[in-house]
This record gives sequence, structure tokens and C-alpha cells, in this order.
Amino acid sequence: QRPAYTAYVDAWRATHRSAGAAGAGEGDVLGNAQFVEGEAAELVSGEPRVRVDGETFVLCVHGCNEVNVEAVEMARECGASWMVVPCCLKTELYVQLESMRLTDAMQYAFLCGSMAKAYGAERVATLDARVTPRSIVLSGGGRDQRERAREDRVACEPLHTR
Repeated sequence: QRPAYTAYVDAWRATHRSAGAAGAGEGDVLGNAQFVEGEAAELVSGEPRVRVDGETFVLCVHGCNEVNVEAVEMARECGASWMVVPCCLKTELYVQLESMRLTDAMQYAFLCGSMAKAYGAERVATLDARVTPRSIVLSGGGRDQRERAREDRVACEPLHTR
């Protein structure tokens, strides 16, 4: 956990208290937020087990290579909302090409678009490039997406299996 995470949480709590927002004093602001670090595949099956469900928001910032995929797939399987800010993207995870001759920035944008399509991103945005050069943000999920994914699987099954 980087010191920036603690600084952001502390700033959020201080702002919430000073603004006198509704609910202030009624428990911990961001009490339902937790920082979890580890192998994505082990987070929901390993010990200690992390609860991921339709009320969860899975965030993956600068996840490299397969971590982006693991985070989105974990969220989708559990009906959770998700957001990723991909960093390193392996071409072969999203497209099958013999060669790709693009600048690094163009390849990054192309692969983020491919990931957005592959995982049904509902929103695509960017962060200020002064924050990070890998600034594309993809997000989606929640219960509605889980239902659509289930319907898509049923619609794609051969007729004789229904």
C-alpha cells in the first residue's frame, strides 16, 4: 500500500467532516472501503477471503498484463462494478495479429479499445496525461451487466441444449 492511498483516505475523511455532510458522526466515513493487495485469483478463493458481490467496486490501477483481465473477470463473475486504468497490455490477450506497426501511444489506445470491447465496458474516459501517460480509464459492471452476460451465454448456446 502506497502512502498516497492513506493520504487520499485521510483527505476524504477530513473533507467529509469539515463539510458536515449528512451522516457525519454516524460511523466511519469510507468504513466500507478496504485496500487489498495480492494475487487477483487468490483474493476471492484464498485466505483471508475477500467478499466480492454486487455491492463491490473492483478497482485496478496500473495493473499489468493479465492483472487487468483477472480484475475485470472477477468483478463480472460476481456482478460487481469495475474500473481499470490499464498500464501494460499484452496484444495477444485481446487481438490475434501477425504484426502491429503502431506508435506506443497508438498501440496503448488500440489495445484499451480492444479490452473495452472484449469486456463490455460501459464507459471509457481519460485522466489528465500529467497524472500518468497511461491515462485511459475503462469501467462497467454491476448487476445489470451480470444479467446481460447470463443472457448472452444462453443466447449463444446451440438450440438443442436449451
